[in-house]
Amino acid sequence: CDSRTLPRGSLFACEYTKAFLRVFTLLALNISLAVAIRIILQERIYYGMLRFGGLVDFADSAPLRDPLLWVLAVSLLHGLLHFVLKFCNSNAWRTDSLKDDLQEIQEVVQAFVAPAFVFMALFYSSFDIEATLIPLNKYFEEDWDYAKCTLGSIAPLDERILRHIFEEQDVVGELKEPTIHAAYSRLVHLHSEHKADLSPHYWFAELWPAKLLLDPRLTDRESRNFRCVFHVVLAVAGVVNATTLGVLASQAFKDIYYDAWLQGQPEDALSGAVILAHAVFLSCLLWKCVMRAELCQSSACCMARPKEPC
Repeated sequence: CDSRTLPRGSLFACEYTKAFLRVFTLLALNISLAVAIRIILQERIYYGMLRFGGLVDFADSAPLRDPLLWVLAVSLLHGLLHFVLKFCNSNAWRTDSLKDDLQEIQEVVQAFVAPAFVFMALFYSSFDIEATLIPLNKYFEEDWDYAKCTLGSIAPLDERILRHIFEEQDVVGELKEPTIHAAYSRLVHLHSEHKADLSPHYWFAELWPAKLLLDPRLTDRESRNFRCVFHVVLAVAGVVNATTLGVLASQAFKDIYYDAWLQGQPEDALSGAVILAHAVFLSCLLWKCVMRAELCQSSACCMARPKEPC
């Protein structure tokens, strides 16, 4: 974004869209980690319940209602506008040779546009958790005798009812034996006594399995091992998120204070504001995903249970 060649309006637009281009990769990385945490919890509860005669039916997700998808889409759209602006204003993209222009466009598509759209397609498909689960015939193929006696007694379990149970009851506290196996069996029994909760779907409500899977009162080896592994995942996500926040905060400070204030380049303040907004969003993401999972764990036995799903 050269202030010597671009009109003032184009200069501000250039810095604005370039900021989105800078942060999209970091934004996608952090959101992907949040989604990975959700998938780990959902798959864990699904296969655990299946072993004890419960087939969890996950509520149909509406990707277009998820704020994460819209944040990614808006950020990507603004980033793509930077290339449009560059093509319209840069002489390097409007040479006498069409071959040179096509070569430049091809490099942009290969380096950013194509990977970004592939990521968006994969991210959209991640909302359908059931499409990633192992088919029942594959799950039972190694022990058909067990399958024969189990399949006929499998009870369908509505995810909304299970989530409602954890909001209203202390399932682990009611167990005679504090093991995950006893909890699974108890959930299958409780499911028939409740109706589906049709309350509004909170942001990150899919993390409800954390209330059971991370409960420290479950003392069996299987639960302890899962909590250890999950805490490693949370630690990695936390480090990545904190590092991202540090990078974004540093860049925003440079744009706003050093470039805009000291160097007299007001267009950089707009870039810094965009980067700062992304940092605020990722801070919220860190809280909702990592910290809320920890809050659900501690609230299981130490404080009042949070009404908002984790």
